[in-house]
Amino acid sequence: MESRQFRFINTGNQRQNNRKKADEDASIVKAVKKDHEGTIKYVNTPIGTTTAPIHSYFALVQDDPSVQVVTSAQKWYVEKYIQSNRPEYKDLPILSVGAPFKAGRNGVEEFTEIKEGGLTIRSAGDLYLYDNTLKAIKIKGSVVKEWLEMSAGKYNTIDPAKSEEQELLNGKFAVYNFDVIDGVTYEIDVTKAPRYDEKGIKVSDSSRIADLKYNGEPVDPNQDFIVVTNNYRASGGGTSRESRAANM
Repeated sequence: MESRQFRFINTGNQRQNNRKKADEDASIVKAVKKDHEGTIKYVNTPIGTTTAPIHSYFALVQDDPSVQVVTSAQKWYVEKYIQSNRPEYKDLPILSVGAPFKAGRNGVEEFTEIKEGGLTIRSAGDLYLYDNTLKAIKIKGSVVKEWLEMSAGKYNTIDPAKSEEQELLNGKFAVYNFDVIDGVTYEIDVTKAPRYDEKGIKVSDSSRIADLKYNGEPVDPNQDFIVVTNNYRASGGGTSRESRAANM
């Protein structure tokens, strides 16, 4: 289908912009030149190195390096903070929540892709797009499971009795709401119906999360955990109602 501004392609929600670029305005270029060059210099500031590529190509179907970097950093910071400032929580297990911000939501070009070698401020921006702040909350094991049930809504229900191709991912479920909880192990049974829809509304009593364990032992629904997340999610943003009743 053609329009005056876009040519729509039947490949999901991708769209190609056919508008011509405007000619540069010399006065605007001159006015922003200093700030533009300063920004480029800033985002290219070295901050470290990586010995392996970091990408988000398969973030919705397997353990993902772009999410792991964030969850590991969050957990490291909170562990140090509790030791120094809140020792009353030192014996509680710490879990860390992350989601893939760039996992093809706006087309095939929207993925994190950081090559092996030097890291810069630009690399950090590629990993984490938003200016969220860090939050640590105390929740029960039952809430951990419910949190994961919400994330499991990213998957459509798969019928193993069918031989034809079936769509695994629910395109209506935003990728940035697909939370991974690092520190526990679990399985998602996509042959069962989702418990929550893409808006976070409970639609069934189904349970997709199976074999939820911490340190190899089944998670006790009454067990306390410290969960590291961001301020948006901790306040219930992104359909995550589970965190609203948590102790901050």
